[in-house]
Amino acid sequence: MQDIVSCAEKGIPDKRAIQTLLETENEGRSVPLHSVAWHWHGGSASAVLEYGRPPAPSRGAGDVFQAVRHNAEFPYLLYLPPGYDPSRRYPAILFLHGIGERGKAPEALMDYGPFRYILSGHALPFIVMAPVLEAENHWVEDARKNETDEQMIRLKTFVRQMLSRYPADEDRLCLAGLSMGGRGAYKLACALPDTFAAAVICCGRAAPRETPEAFHYPLEPLARLPCWFFHGLRDSVVDPAHTLTAVRKLRALNPSGRLSLTLYPDVGHSCYDFAFCDARLYAWLEEQKRG
Repeated sequence: MQDIVSCAEKGIPDKRAIQTLLETENEGRSVPLHSVAWHWHGGSASAVLEYGRPPAPSRGAGDVFQAVRHNAEFPYLLYLPPGYDPSRRYPAILFLHGIGERGKAPEALMDYGPFRYILSGHALPFIVMAPVLEAENHWVEDARKNETDEQMIRLKTFVRQMLSRYPADEDRLCLAGLSMGGRGAYKLACALPDTFAAAVICCGRAAPRETPEAFHYPLEPLARLPCWFFHGLRDSVVDPAHTLTAVRKLRALNPSGRLSLTLYPDVGHSCYDFAFCDARLYAWLEEQKRG
């Protein structure tokens, strides 16, 4: 059972404010609060409270993905929309996986991100492409004096390869990442600020683990993009403070920007199981266009 309520909320919540909200909203209810989504667009703001955890998606049948292992900077998993016509232009999603999928076959990505949603029986109008990182590497290393941008250079190459190989609408290319891939999405969006139409960052961080406010790099390029952030408040792997701090920073940099934040009060690091299986996310991505 789900009961969705809208309310106004212009400020960026902190942990204490969120806890107060949870206690207030859950009082006298038999169905607990599942998620709170804040949306900022221009000068307006709203919050949507959703009660009752949605059912887990059931895995569908069918061989709808292609695992490509050669002739690109990374091996990758590819999804092409139903009725794919190479003479058309399609919106596209570049998806960056988490640390647990490093060094695996591309098929391992089927249980994550947009692929999980597709396998639950939902066709998407997007081309979805997801590179697979080697087991010993990270999309982004923590910023130190000896940090290099090797993976960013490789990701830029991969993006160029995908745009030349598949008929993606370059004005409707969106970036998404979870956990380690969320870290990669932060930096790639900042490294290629004019490439993406929007960014989705799930339980990622753009700062050292213990200091969420000490960003590794300037976030001004990301502030120009429509962004949707997701985080579970029980996350013990990446502190939700990382997302809350980043959202605060982006709001300060661009108060009129288009920004959304969804928090899951009773969910841990695997909030991506809910975030990427939410039809509203894909409807939002369809609306995004560069420029």
